[in-house]
Amino acid sequence: VPAVNSVVMYKGKMLIVQRASGMEYPPNKWRGNSGFFEKPSVKEQITKEINEELGLETSHIISIHEGEPFEVDDTTAGRVWRVYPVRVEFDTDKIQIDWEAQDYKWIDPAELEKFDILPGFERVVKAVEAKNI
Repeated sequence: VPAVNSVVMYKGKMLIVQRASGMEYPPNKWRGNSGFFEKPSVKEQITKEINEELGLETSHIISIHEGEPFEVDDTTAGRVWRVYPVRVEFDTDKIQIDWEAQDYKWIDPAELEKFDILPGFERVVKAVEAKNI
């Protein structure tokens, strides 16, 4: 299943979003911004997802960098995800989460291991680290 997954950054801080407890899969997990790949390009899809789920306009984007796609065998969901990782730098940290999320935090990337994150999100982060793009 193709999906985009982004690492949203603002002044060295990474945005993580906690899925709403009522979501079928995976409730309460922390992750970046993501969505099914439906648009013709990764850039178009991730800007759509960021606008819908975080309320961020494209005018606030400083840069977008795509990492190498990879696959995640998600036995819990019974799917193999084809993940298109993206790093998006913004000039603002003012967001408005939608119904899919119950919380969000701006964290130092080194703190990620302290959270119950979505399987495979660590690979997304590594695929788009500044030294890899």
